[in-house]
Amino acid sequence: MSNIESLNLHFTIDNQTTFIDGEHIYNEIIVHMSQLQTFNFCFCTFIQLDYLVHHLSKDDILQTFSNIMCQQVDCMINYRRYDVKYHVFSLPLLFDYLPFIDNIFPNIIFNHVIRLIVDDEIPFKHEFFMRIAWSFPLLKELHVFNLMPQSSISNKLNSNDNQLHSTIIEYPYEGKIASDEHCFISDHDTVKKIFCLDHHDRWNPTTQQIQRNKEHLCMDTDGNNLKLEKCYTEKKSQKWI
Repeated sequence: MSNIESLNLHFTIDNQTTFIDGEHIYNEIIVHMSQLQTFNFCFCTFIQLDYLVHHLSKDDILQTFSNIMCQQVDCMINYRRYDVKYHVFSLPLLFDYLPFIDNIFPNIIFNHVIRLIVDDEIPFKHEFFMRIAWSFPLLKELHVFNLMPQSSISNKLNSNDNQLHSTIIEYPYEGKIASDEHCFISDHDTVKKIFCLDHHDRWNPTTQQIQRNKEHLCMDTDGNNLKLEKCYTEKKSQKWI
């Protein structure tokens, strides 16, 4: 690995006990790659508050990169009730997928992201989706997971076309918007609702089943429609190769 000149890393880690900061990246990765010239990364981690020793701020994290890497770095930290959701990534972000961002994210234009997952305990407001449209101009797939319903728009609409246009959020590319297991897909001038997968679904390579972790059910089909049914390892309609 010492001869690697370019490295791209993108992963999500659960049940962490510490932050992945600049010193960690240097000691665990960079110091072992003397020829490394380009390093693009995006790490999303979930840290249990019970095991977290040091409560760090965004400035604390970014300071650990100041003397280690020449490229720009940014991060997002959300201290929640039971854990910390933490992202750290190099700039510009060159990956086409960004998972689990929430209401607070930096004012950056992510020119490569086409698939985005937003996840928060706090309700997403109308302004949040306006920021999403501005920050992710190439977005084609948006998954929304929110424990609380969206707040109503404070400014009521009237018949004025200009006011109506100002409240509409436009995503110019054909794709899909998902909420839990339902996806809304744009197909030219038609919008279709279908069943879709999200981060609660896992494919089991041994049984070849797609298992829904929340309900402990499996993806099944009658040939025309998708549905969730009790898992049977021998059932052919539940095998996805």
